[in-house]
Amino acid sequence: MDEKNNATTVSAYQKDALDEKVVAAFPGKIVRKDLTAQMKQGFGVPTFVLEYLLGMYCATDDEAAAAEGLERIRKILTENFVRPDESEAVKSRIRERGRHTVIDRLSAVLDEREDIYVGTLASLKIDPFVVPDRYVREYTKMLTGGIWCILSIEYVHGLSDGSPRKGGKRSPQDSPFQIVSITPIQMPNLDLDELCRSTTWTAEFFARSRGIEVVYSGPEEPVWIGADRVMMEILLLNLISNSLLHLREGGRLEVSLTRRGGRIVLAVDDTGSGMTQQELSSLFTGGASGQGMGLRLVRDIAELHGGAFIIEGREGRGASARVMLQSDIRPGSGIFRSTGVSEGPGHMGIVLVQLATWLSSKDYDPRLLD
Repeated sequence: MDEKNNATTVSAYQKDALDEKVVAAFPGKIVRKDLTAQMKQGFGVPTFVLEYLLGMYCATDDEAAAAEGLERIRKILTENFVRPDESEAVKSRIRERGRHTVIDRLSAVLDEREDIYVGTLASLKIDPFVVPDRYVREYTKMLTGGIWCILSIEYVHGLSDGSPRKGGKRSPQDSPFQIVSITPIQMPNLDLDELCRSTTWTAEFFARSRGIEVVYSGPEEPVWIGADRVMMEILLLNLISNSLLHLREGGRLEVSLTRRGGRIVLAVDDTGSGMTQQELSSLFTGGASGQGMGLRLVRDIAELHGGAFIIEGREGRGASARVMLQSDIRPGSGIFRSTGVSEGPGHMGIVLVQLATWLSSKDYDPRLLD
């Protein structure tokens, strides 16, 4: 097969039952692992960089659209991904065009004498340059090892007269390479602690009228992971809903988030009626509906993020559910990508849907959606 055909051919996508469910429920938010393997050939690009681009341009099971997206990604990698042996060519391209976009790993340090943040790139060999403060404040990981990102760099010559500053050295402020914009690729995008606190508080709002206590305990600092916010919210709400179904007035539900070695453990414990061994054994087998389907979804979401889910309980003695996630999940590692804080009418809609098996009609106050 010639090079042109290689560039446009997409291997047949064989979907299993879970894939079908994911594609139907989250159109435009998937990363196809088969395309990751295909694109790895010929490009020395980190997997999570490839998956970031695949999520942008190939989040589809339509073969024609995927082929078109792959061509666009090939062009981006050819023109914008910086290889160390092509550094001088890329520098020249920035100069000749005046502005150019590159994909590289950016690190920054604070120069306290000049009171500026100074950046360096892993592959593009240019003198240290100034990183605008706002980007360092927003993406602090560039101070602790660096981040892979998409940078728009402008070439502006003549910022100084070329003479050395005090101390006999040129300053990063003299660099003709100026950062126009930074879009991170390798950045944890979800504070799981914040999500757990806000979601638990919302559940508590509904539970207090029934005399049920809902509490949350977590670390005193953010727990950043690269995970899909909407799916994590759905996961937690399904766990909370399952517990509330087994609680009566005077009952207690506790949500907790802890770090254990290299894992993050999200736990939901209740003092409800619990479940029989028969109910537990049927949760993940055929024929389940209602709570069974909800807990299956919890399991599927956990596994899609590289984690695991277990639930234990005894009749009359409450239940204990655990979701275990890796603490170093990267955004590109999973298949979902939804950003932003869940709030406003859309957020409350998710809450009402996921708690639907427990809420009554009087809880659906239209003012909650205003």
